[in-house]
Amino acid sequence: MWKLCIISSNKGNKFMYQVVELYGDCEPWWFTDDWQDDTVQVEAFETYTKALVFFQDRCSQYEQDYPEIRYEGETMAAFWKEGEERWCEECGDYIQQYHSLAVVQNGQILENLSTLNLEEFLSPKAHCQFDQGFRRA
Repeated sequence: MWKLCIISSNKGNKFMYQVVELYGDCEPWWFTDDWQDDTVQVEAFETYTKALVFFQDRCSQYEQDYPEIRYEGETMAAFWKEGEERWCEECGDYIQQYHSLAVVQNGQILENLSTLNLEEFLSPKAHCQFDQGFRRA
């Protein structure tokens, strides 16, 4: 029922981030138990920053093709066209289909960004100006 395509992998890294592309009748923030069943493609990254850049690029591409857009925070987005529906036997009606993107960490939805390792955002060459004798104005 679902197709998963891993584009790249960095399994040895402690922090593993992926941008997951989904297609189905749920937007990614609904967190249904079977959300991974709607996975179409996965792109893996060593750092959150690299994953976020890719996520933003993919969002820009989807924005060109889909007039309806909804973002949830900075890590989830859904895109759709009215009328892109499928028949649901259970509910006896047509239901809207969504193209969605989500940034995940080790396969888990990022609900709490405070758990991110902030060290990865700092340049290894960055130094505190106060340690170098600079004073605040």
